[in-house]
Amino acid sequence: MGFPIAIRVEKRLETPTWLKITIPISSLVLALALASVVFALQGLSPLAIYGTTFSRVLGTRMGLSFLFLKTIPLLLCAVGLVLAFRAQVWNIGAEGQLLMGAVAATGLALFLMPDAPRWALIPAMFVVGFLAGAGWALIPAVLKAKLRVNEVITTLMMNYVAAKLVEYLIYGPWRGKATWGFPFTDLIPDNAVLPTVPGTGIHYPTLILALLSSGAVFVLMEKTKLGYEVKVFGGNPELAKAVGMRPAKIIIACMLVSGGLAGL
Repeated sequence: MGFPIAIRVEKRLETPTWLKITIPISSLVLALALASVVFALQGLSPLAIYGTTFSRVLGTRMGLSFLFLKTIPLLLCAVGLVLAFRAQVWNIGAEGQLLMGAVAATGLALFLMPDAPRWALIPAMFVVGFLAGAGWALIPAVLKAKLRVNEVITTLMMNYVAAKLVEYLIYGPWRGKATWGFPFTDLIPDNAVLPTVPGTGIHYPTLILALLSSGAVFVLMEKTKLGYEVKVFGGNPELAKAVGMRPAKIIIACMLVSGGLAGL
C-alpha cells in the first residue's frame, strides 16, 4: 500500500527571471489563440487578419507612427499603475485621471496662458496635467486610507464623472466659436502644440517623459525607502503595520504618483 502524497502550495518569495519573461509571452500567445477561435467561429481566417494587421502596423511608416503615438499615454499610465499595483492598491481610474490632466492642460492653453511663450507654456501644461491627475486620484486614495472605501469602485466610478465633466465642457462653456456648433473646443494656440518627430505625429517630449518616468519609478522601487515600503506593504500589509509602516502614507503616495503620471 503506497504512502499518500502531500502537496503544499506556497507563495514564491522571489519570482525567477525566466518566469517574469514567460508569463507575459504566454499571456500574449493565449490572447491571440482565443481571438483566433472567435475569428474562426465567425468564418474568418485568423492568419489573414493577423497578417494584415501586423503588416500594416509594423510594416508601414504611418502604422509605426500611429503605434508610437498611442503607446505614449498608455506607457505613462502603465508606469504609474505598476507602482500602485505593487502596493496592492487597485487604481482602475487612470482613464479619468488622464481626462482630468487633459482638461487642466487645455484650460491653461486656451484661457489662462494663451499668449505665453512656448518655453513657459508647454512645461506649465505638463505640470498642471500631472497635478490634476494626482488631485483626481487623491480623492479615492483618502477614502481608502482613512475610511477603507474600496478603491476599485471609487476609481472606476470617477472615470464616468471625469468623462461627463469633459462632455459638459465641450457641449457647454468650452465649446469652440470656430467649430460650427460641433462639441469641440477651439484649437489650442500654436505655442502650446508639442513638437513632433519630422514626418510623424509622435510628440517626442512626452515620449521622453514616459521613458524617464519608467526609469524614475524603477529607481524609486529599488533604491528608496518608499519603494521598500511599497513592496513590503503589497506583500504583507499586516507585517508592514507591525514594523511601523504607515499604510495611509503608502496608499496616498502610490495613488498620487499613479494619477499624476496618467494626467501627465
